[in-house]
Amino acid sequence: MKGALLGFGLTAAAWVLFALMYSLIELAMGHVPFQYLEWGVGGKFLTFTISWILLLGGLIGYVSERIRAQKGR
Repeated sequence: MKGALLGFGLTAAAWVLFALMYSLIELAMGHVPFQYLEWGVGGKFLTFTISWILLLGGLIGYVSERIRAQKGR
């Protein structure tokens, strides 16, 4: 379970970093940085994509932990 939480946490941290970088770039260009979070087609797609990638990160961490346990590490 520790591996799944680690994988989820690392994936979530990467998403937060990407969102921060995007927001800073949008602010530097003079745009509204959080306009992409509106619940239109773009917001739904973004929410769906982030959810699946977070799930995938957690699953990769879980599988990695299971493989290490089987090999005795």
